[in-house]
Amino acid sequence: MSEYTVMLRQSPTDPAVLGELVIQLQRGFHLSESQAHRLATRPPGPLLKPTTQAKAQRVFDLYRSLGIAVDLTPCAAQEISGVASSAAQAASPPQGLTPPPAAPPTPPPAAEPSPPAAPEQPAPAAPSVTATSALEEPERARRRGSLRPRLLLGTLTPLILLGVAIVLVLIFTLPPTLNRITRTSATELASVATRSVNFADPTAINTELSLLTQEKGVGFVLVKTPLATYFRSVHPNNDWWIGAQVQRFLAAHPTARQFSWRNDLTSVYQRLLAQNTAALAPQVRQHIASQAARLSKGQGQVLHFALSTVAQPSSPGDVVTVGVLTNSSLDAVRRLTLLIAAVVVVGVLIAALILSVVASQLLRPIVQLSRVADQISLGKLEQPIEMNRNDEIGQLAESLERMRISLLAALERLRRRRR
Repeated sequence: MSEYTVMLRQSPTDPAVLGELVIQLQRGFHLSESQAHRLATRPPGPLLKPTTQAKAQRVFDLYRSLGIAVDLTPCAAQEISGVASSAAQAASPPQGLTPPPAAPPTPPPAAEPSPPAAPEQPAPAAPSVTATSALEEPERARRRGSLRPRLLLGTLTPLILLGVAIVLVLIFTLPPTLNRITRTSATELASVATRSVNFADPTAINTELSLLTQEKGVGFVLVKTPLATYFRSVHPNNDWWIGAQVQRFLAAHPTARQFSWRNDLTSVYQRLLAQNTAALAPQVRQHIASQAARLSKGQGQVLHFALSTVAQPSSPGDVVTVGVLTNSSLDAVRRLTLLIAAVVVVGVLIAALILSVVASQLLRPIVQLSRVADQISLGKLEQPIEMNRNDEIGQLAESLERMRISLLAALERLRRRRR
């Protein structure tokens, strides 16, 4: 891939053109004022080190738009012309001056022959100060990162991980613990039912089961005897359907500890009404329609039960199954988890705000010292560095102030020697 440079044939002398060139260099290449001024006042010669054609073309177009004589030259041609011109300049003396006569060589003493002359080492070429480094400095500055996001990320990451860990622990530990507590409660209620229900009096069983369903958390009670089956739930008007679903489930899963039932009673009533419209009396159809409308609010709701089955010790054929509702407990767990997650998020946001303020207070003096160091690098040593801090940043400011004073004293000594 060929490389190019821009050759300046004549430096601009018009102050208006020179000022406009400085402004355009600052805007187009993001140079500082001092860098743009040094580049604009360069003598005729190469403006750039070997670089890409696109970058050289940008500089060439900028100079040509202001009427400055420049050439876009490939690097190979520039190197040949540079070598030829430097050789010609070395061969011809400056105009108006004649080279001084060479001094006659001093013969070595006869007693001591002169040692052989050491081969002449070529002098190292002086580094060429061009605009390429100045044009690349803003690109490096744009790639430079900031300590603020690193400080925030390094400090907030442990808080975020801790909050996530707490939420995960709640999600994976609270539901199993809640299920164990609920099953224990269901077992105790089933034991109480086997002792309180009078299996010998079938007429009193329904009344006793209705009293049991009024206990807090009880969803249904199922009693099986060799002669009959009794069922009561918290929805007494719909026991015929819920009881059939429970008995079908227990027949298929006799050792199950959990049962979930989806409330589809509205659909059941609607199908019943659609299939038997002609055979039903108007009062019955009206009753079924009112039941479907009343239950439409809970349509699709899923009820979860913890099951416990206990047989009567004196009569193993008499079995009591109690289902304890767990929906409220599960809702409480979800609310608690969401509350803790919200607290974690709010805590992280507050911590981020505080850390942002602290980071700004910490980085502001560092940025000021960086600007002071840039001014010192440009030779501006008159402004003293004042920062009243008794910490590491204050020590850094004192070190920069001592360096400024030392450089100022060194420059003063050089001026005195030149005088």
